[in-house]
Amino acid sequence: MWNLVCATSTTALPASQGRLIWFDQGDNRPAGGGSTASDWAPGNYKGQCADGEYIAGVAYTYRWNHGGVPDALLCKPLS
Repeated sequence: MWNLVCATSTTALPASQGRLIWFDQGDNRPAGGGSTASDWAPGNYKGQCADGEYIAGVAYTYRWNHGGVPDALLCKPLS
């Protein structure tokens, strides 16, 4: 992972379960909205939460020959 930008929320975020987005074996991005029209990291697997969600967690695995890169995102709704 090269960058992850974090910011403080101006409102309280809901306490919800969220959903897990795996991208360890290929792209996993929403079908619409966001930056789906562009490949913002050519040649790399990408995970992306849907519009109206935020990244609440990032998971790594350190399996052999994987390089210690992110494998999954925990996406939670903004409202």
